[in-house]
Amino acid sequence: KQKNNKYLLFSKLSIRNTIFLLILQIILVI
Repeated sequence: KQKNNKYLLFSKLSIRNTIFLLILQIILVI
């Protein structure tokens, strides 16, 4: 259970990181 929870948290962080990088890319393009 603990391992699964950790994975979920990492997944959320990963998605957040990806969105942040995408926004940064857009800002750099504009």
